[in-house]
Amino acid sequence: MANLGKYDPTRESHSSSLFIYGEVPVSSAKLNRWNGNVDASLEAVNRAISRLVNADQNAALDTGCGGSLKVAAQPTPNMTVRILAGVGIIHPYVVATTTGGSLPGEGMIEPPVSAPRIDVVYIRQDGESGIITGTEGFFPVAPAIPTGAMALAEIYLRPGCTAIKEFDDGLNGYLVDLRTLVSVGPSHRHSVDRTPPEVPDGESVHFSTALPFRSGTLEVFLNGVMQASAVDYTEEETCRGYVFHSPPPTGSIIQHQYLIKQE
Repeated sequence: MANLGKYDPTRESHSSSLFIYGEVPVSSAKLNRWNGNVDASLEAVNRAISRLVNADQNAALDTGCGGSLKVAAQPTPNMTVRILAGVGIIHPYVVATTTGGSLPGEGMIEPPVSAPRIDVVYIRQDGESGIITGTEGFFPVAPAIPTGAMALAEIYLRPGCTAIKEFDDGLNGYLVDLRTLVSVGPSHRHSVDRTPPEVPDGESVHFSTALPFRSGTLEVFLNGVMQASAVDYTEEETCRGYVFHSPPPTGSIIQHQYLIKQE
């Protein structure tokens, strides 16, 4: 098996020198060796991502919308659910769905007959998803999911229910989100600047941030006191600064913090 690290074409185990141009047939030993190197390299990348992003723990990776691998009700609720596209880690592998899909693949989820039931929606390390059916009971317990899988949501089902919704209406089934969401990407990095470049002069009301911020994440402090958004200041529409409703006095100390908006 090849050592994993920088590609070195001079090493036989790293390069296509395993094969001779026009070689037919290629021996199974050479193919197995090549495939083994590729497989080992991909596993190393997966393990590195798992460790760096979420310390070897299972999670759905999200960039701000909260929809990564989310289990949702159908636009017109029925006895099926849908999984939204997204990326996750089922240690040590990274899994992804680009189009999402509905579950079950065929037919509908059968409602319980005489007592409530909890089913669990999961996704496996190979990216395939499914539903584990629970057992009816007046105090139902969620079933265990397969080894090498991550639970995405519970479906609480009532006897005779005809739809699964994203909220409990007291009559139908409903979803309970089980995902551990990990925010990734520049849209979730905290600001590194703490003060605006502008200096309070008793007249200026416009102050700026070094980077664009996610609307609603900006916090502004005047002389150490947190200011109230929309009362003491207003975020600029460009998300690159803010406007005080009254000019800060000369010599005031203005500070801010925010989450960086992904550009």
